[in-house]
Amino acid sequence: MREDYIINKNGRPELHCCDPYIILECSAGKVLNGQNIYGNVVDFQTTCEVLINKIAELLSMTLPSALKWIVRRVDWAENYALPFIAIQEFFEGIYTMQFPRRKVSKYGDHAVYFPGSTPTVKIYHKGLEFAKHDSKRMKWFFSLYRSQRFPQQ
Repeated sequence: MREDYIINKNGRPELHCCDPYIILECSAGKVLNGQNIYGNVVDFQTTCEVLINKIAELLSMTLPSALKWIVRRVDWAENYALPFIAIQEFFEGIYTMQFPRRKVSKYGDHAVYFPGSTPTVKIYHKGLEFAKHDSKRMKWFFSLYRSQRFPQQ
């Protein structure tokens, strides 16, 4: 981007030219590994460096070192492999709970959202989200992987 909003003397935002910058919002796991189910980030700084280098490669340009970037948001994920009945029982239980200063939003039988200024908590059944958004891509990936790993003779 080459423009940014700056608050003028009347307190209103105005668009002004500025040095170019990039706002990057993504799942590091999806960009670097093609999925965000297994292999959560362990070393945040190294992951940021690898991610920025990958983005620079994809854009065919040089980007500043990760140490010069400003991190404005981090999503933390914990994944648990549970039997379907345990997932159902978990959501049935959490839907009945009340939390101080938090409004609970329920999404079907598989997700709950606790908005806040900081932090916001979202809990959902990853399997359903995965089936909806990623299953076709992963089927294609494993089909390609299988054909390359075990070619027909």
